[in-house]
Amino acid sequence: MKLVYVSGGRTKITYDAGALPMGEGEIAFLPADRTYVGSPSAVVETIAVYIDPQFALDQLRWLPSTAPFLEELFSATEPRPLTVTPHRRSQLHRRLHELTQVQTISPNSELQQMAGLARVFGLIHPDGEVPVFLPDLQHPEIEEAIRLLESDLECSWTVRALADRVALSPSQLTRLFARHTGMSPARYLREARARRMHQLLIRGVVNVSEAARLVGWSDLSHASRAYRAVFGQAPSTAKSQQVADSGVLEDW
Repeated sequence: MKLVYVSGGRTKITYDAGALPMGEGEIAFLPADRTYVGSPSAVVETIAVYIDPQFALDQLRWLPSTAPFLEELFSATEPRPLTVTPHRRSQLHRRLHELTQVQTISPNSELQQMAGLARVFGLIHPDGEVPVFLPDLQHPEIEEAIRLLESDLECSWTVRALADRVALSPSQLTRLFARHTGMSPARYLREARARRMHQLLIRGVVNVSEAARLVGWSDLSHASRAYRAVFGQAPSTAKSQQVADSGVLEDW
C-alpha cells in the first residue's frame, strides 16, 4: 500500500474506477494492485511511504483502540481519503519525512521506523471520526491563530500580537497552543516557514537566501538551522529533489 500526503499544491489521483482530488494537507491510502496516475495543478509536492499492510497490522494490533481502524484500512480495495486536523499538519509532515528514510515498512525495518509509523497513525483519522490516538483538541481561537500564522509567514509575529488577533491573553494563547499543537506559537511559526521555504526551493525559482527572505527570515543562518531541524538536511539540498511542474506527476 502507499500512503500519499500532499504537502503543497493540488493534484488529482486517477485510477481504473474513479478519481481522488487532493489538496495541501490532505492524505490518502492507496491499496496495492492498482495503477494510479497523479495529475497536478501547476506545482505539487507530495510525500509517499510504502507499507507492508500485514506486517504493519501485526505490529500495531496491540493498540486496542486502533486495531479495528487498521484492519478496515488495510483490507480496503478502494483509495481511502483520510484527514488530519490543521494543528497536526506540522507534526505529520515531520513524521512522514522521517519515514521516507526507509522505502518499505517490513520485517527488515528497525523498530524506530515502526514507532514512526505508529506516530503517523496517531495523527490521521477517517472523515467524520475522532483522531486515532489523540483526543479531539480543536479550539476555535487556536485554529484561527494557526490560520493567521500560515497566511502571513512574512509578518514579524509576537505572542502578544497574535493573542490580540484571536482575543486571548498571551498566557492563554501560549497554554492553549501548547495543549492543542504540542508546541509553542514560535516553534509552529518556525516549522511553517521551513515548510514554505522547502516548497519554494524545490520549485527551483529562488535561491536559499531569497526563499528565506520570502518566508520572513532575514538571518540566513537562523533560517538554515530551522530548516535542518524540520527536514534533517541543509536547505541547499532541496533543489535536487524532483517535483513535477506540469502534466502527469508520475505513475503510481
